[in-house]
Amino acid sequence: MAVPVVLAQNGWRTDELLQRIAGTSKNETFDFVNLLIGVNNQYQNKNHETY
Repeated sequence: MAVPVVLAQNGWRTDELLQRIAGTSKNETFDFVNLLIGVNNQYQNKNHETY
């Protein structure tokens, strides 16, 4: 069984997650992805279109 890879950190906005994903190796593939969307964009007064 493979060890899970965590790309994000608690409290990140969607733009921070996208930056992290863009910085990962293009050779990595994932069989399963879990994304929990919260209210960090709203809490930090970011534009709703970005969310």
